[in-house]
Amino acid sequence: MKNKNICKPWLLSILFAISLSCLFLNMGCESILPDEYKEKKFDSPAIDAYACSMLSKQVYDSSVVLITGRSLSRFSTFIPQQELDTLSANQVIKKYYSQLLDSLPALGTDSLIFLEYAKNPAKAPQNVYAKIVATGGKQEYVFYISLQYYISSNGRNTHEYVLPDIIKSDTSLVPCDNSMSNESISSCTQFVSSAQGSEKVFTIKGRFKFNLSPGTYLVRFYLSNPPMMAPVTGLLYFKLLIL
Repeated sequence: MKNKNICKPWLLSILFAISLSCLFLNMGCESILPDEYKEKKFDSPAIDAYACSMLSKQVYDSSVVLITGRSLSRFSTFIPQQELDTLSANQVIKKYYSQLLDSLPALGTDSLIFLEYAKNPAKAPQNVYAKIVATGGKQEYVFYISLQYYISSNGRNTHEYVLPDIIKSDTSLVPCDNSMSNESISSCTQFVSSAQGSEKVFTIKGRFKFNLSPGTYLVRFYLSNPPMMAPVTGLLYFKLLIL
């Protein structure tokens, strides 16, 4: 079933092409950050700068949380294979929502996450799932996403993207706010270099704000081109920061 994410990846490309034509066209989706982080007040560009610094980390170390997302096909222990083969993804999610939440890893906030989506790029799924637990003291959850960029003789992933959906038990989607200042977009870039050349890319590939009532929700990540999302060797992941 085709993913219908309400945060469209080309919105950033349109905005950036119009207002910042000095840089190349890229794809992404952003949203407003919350006004409060760790008991301090910031304006939006200042919080974006913090997220940029976190997402710019290139090495997996003790400060990074590694989480493995799962595709629906990984739940054959309690979802009959016949249903996985014949039902739509939304039908499976609606029928097994509680069981999925019980089995999925939880996404934490205020920490850089390397979200592993596959062990083998050739078998990477289009969608991977996790969950988020919304507490009573926090309503705004902002997802920042970045990629593990590469340029090689076999291709490049600089124009790929990841889109998150937060799915309710009836399979409706939580609305997503996708606005971001030009200053924040243009100030967070990096160069990716290889023997084939170099390219300037956006560090923040997407920023998505969701308003959540207390509860536990299913999170789906849509990968634009799974086999091309990361190099053919090493950990296959994208970067995620939730504030």
